[in-house]
Amino acid sequence: MVASRMVQAVLLTLAFAVPLGATAPWNAAPWIDDLNQIRAAVENQYPNRDWLIEQREISLDREFGKAQSALEGSDNDAAARIILSRL
Repeated sequence: MVASRMVQAVLLTLAFAVPLGATAPWNAAPWIDDLNQIRAAVENQYPNRDWLIEQREISLDREFGKAQSALEGSDNDAAARIILSRL
């Protein structure tokens, strides 16, 4: 009987300590790391990089900066995936 009450007490304590569905807070850092890898690839390996910058007048600093800001403001993987796919 005493062991049963102890088990109940432990389970009750755990129930309040770890709410159901609780997850770690979302972290944008891995997505920003991916963004930096994409930028490095565009800077060093993309064959049309000069055309983007000179002919299309696309600022890589501006576009990657906007993407980083959006990632920092997002709160889940789905939103981050969309941000990177729109880049």
